[in-house]
Amino acid sequence: MNETVNLAKRGGRRVENNNLWLNVTFEDDTGPIICTIDRFKYSRMGKPIVEDGRLGDWYLIKGTLRQGFRKIYVDKWRKLD
Repeated sequence: MNETVNLAKRGGRRVENNNLWLNVTFEDDTGPIICTIDRFKYSRMGKPIVEDGRLGDWYLIKGTLRQGFRKIYVDKWRKLD
């Protein structure tokens, strides 16, 4: 949230809280898709993926797919064992 381009959009105002988010590329039999966990859900949902997730892990993702862009805004996820 505090990258140069974002600071310029906000007139230099920094975001002090909830300033991390996660973009992950997942892939299924239809191809790759970007999944985003927004900054308000990051500590609860994104941080466990960052800290514990490993290449090759399997996840179930539920979220919103915006029309015209292959990207899921994640509402829920679960790691499969």
